[in-house]
Amino acid sequence: MWTPIILAIVLALWFPFYVYTEYRWEKSRFLFTKIVASLLFIAIAVTAFLILKPRSDYAVWIIAALALGMIGDGLLVFFGNLKYFILGLAAFLIGQIIYGVTFLRFVGFMWIDVAIYVVLVAAALFAYTKVNLKLGKMKIPVLAYVLIIAFMFVMAISSLYKCGFNNLTSAMIAVGAVLFLASDVVLAFVVFHAKPHRALRAINLSLYYSAQMVLALTLVTIGG
Repeated sequence: MWTPIILAIVLALWFPFYVYTEYRWEKSRFLFTKIVASLLFIAIAVTAFLILKPRSDYAVWIIAALALGMIGDGLLVFFGNLKYFILGLAAFLIGQIIYGVTFLRFVGFMWIDVAIYVVLVAAALFAYTKVNLKLGKMKIPVLAYVLIIAFMFVMAISSLYKCGFNNLTSAMIAVGAVLFLASDVVLAFVVFHAKPHRALRAINLSLYYSAQMVLALTLVTIGG
């Protein structure tokens, strides 16, 4: 029971050092501290799965999505290289599909989900017209990612008004989705804005690792 919690505490303690290395070290060096941080949120989920034995049809797919997040985050270290950026975005995209489909399987579908999805995507497209982001050749891949993460977000939030999970797990899934979406919004400014504020990278990382940790911890709360 306590092992996943202890690992979450270790991640919280490791994270400030990792962020420090992002700002102070070369990419080839801080990639190591990043991978350690990502391995910790995977370890949270794996130990919860092995010790608490939550439903495998949920746990296995969440672990797979977490692993893809680690791969994507590692590749995005080299976002200056278009090939690595696209590969990283693809890894995240597949991970978001897995999250979304897994949540859909457990909470089911309601037509209100479509309405929320359309409003969310429309809001994202409208916001894009009001900010100074230079997507260039990445417009299509980024649009695809927006459509997919909106799907994941809606499926996660819908757990609050459906009965697929217990109340605590539903709340954690919703919080994880909100943090994930917020991290991607900040990341868009880090990568595509002409002059991103220096603090945005730390904010993005804080939101992203918090999201993955919360989603990993749902394996503790979901039950068998």
